[in-house]
Amino acid sequence: MAGVSTATISRVVNNHPGVSEDLRCRILKLLREEAHGLNASGRLVRILAVVEIQQPIIEGFLAGVLSGIARYTLEHPIGIELCFLPRSARPCSLLKLLRDKRCEALIGIFLSVKTKLQLDELAQKDVPVVLVGEQADADSVGHVLVDSHQGAIQAVDYLASLGHSKIGFLANSTDESRELQRRLEGYRVGMRKNGLVEDAKLIVPHRKTETTQEAGYLQTKLLLKKSPGVTAIFASTDEMAYGAIRACHDLGLAVPDDVSVIGFDNYPGSAYCVPALTTIDASLMDLGFEAVKSLDQVVNGLARSVQKKTFDGTLKIRESCRPPRAKIHNRQA
Repeated sequence: MAGVSTATISRVVNNHPGVSEDLRCRILKLLREEAHGLNASGRLVRILAVVEIQQPIIEGFLAGVLSGIARYTLEHPIGIELCFLPRSARPCSLLKLLRDKRCEALIGIFLSVKTKLQLDELAQKDVPVVLVGEQADADSVGHVLVDSHQGAIQAVDYLASLGHSKIGFLANSTDESRELQRRLEGYRVGMRKNGLVEDAKLIVPHRKTETTQEAGYLQTKLLLKKSPGVTAIFASTDEMAYGAIRACHDLGLAVPDDVSVIGFDNYPGSAYCVPALTTIDASLMDLGFEAVKSLDQVVNGLARSVQKKTFDGTLKIRESCRPPRAKIHNRQA
């Protein structure tokens, strides 16, 4: 069918060099379409997970996604090559990296705008690609993510239902992440939806720091200085919420008695901090699990294309939110 020798097929199946990229892609496509299962012989499917980071710190979102990837690989014959790349002005070639690592599919996490431009090239070479936590624009590139916009609206709805009207927002870095932008947009929509005043002073732009917790800490102090009447804080991520709780404590404010705090993502530690954090569950382990599953199915000919899947954020009510003091006093009266 391919018009080549069995030796050439062997080189492609085993990810050996000596085959042109176009021919390699054509043979892999034939195998997926006709063999219906490259794993029939027990061959290990190899997937490259590329993560772009500013500094060597593994925080909650990435830890949750990697846990989901690990869960799938423990149940299926999958080999994961994890590659951390610095966010630089000159991104490396993903296609070359993929071939050097002898992998046949790619997961992208925290990819910069410049790196994302390479995804179309990978798709044209018939390389299955899935983005985690970010929307893929190209039809041939898959994604798994949570609905950040609706989740943010849900968070504001909950705070408004408790009686909060002056709700601050701690923005995370929106320069590279469209989903973090959507959380900010969802906050604004939620404020309008509930008839609350949109005050620019209530939105604190992201401040780049060594850790996200520190950013939440510093941004909360700035927020409460500019808007001392704030009764609730919506943090873009749980880690920022951790920093917000600490900042309130250092300023002599109790959470949730004086200030309510809500996060986004639902990291494992959020249920065990004091107070236990109310947050929007982003199904982080499911994101990682579904990303590998989608690539595994395509490589094995069980699916013709990678999936585009969006999870709904789910509100997890714990201990960090309550009605503002004025509402409590009115009820008691």
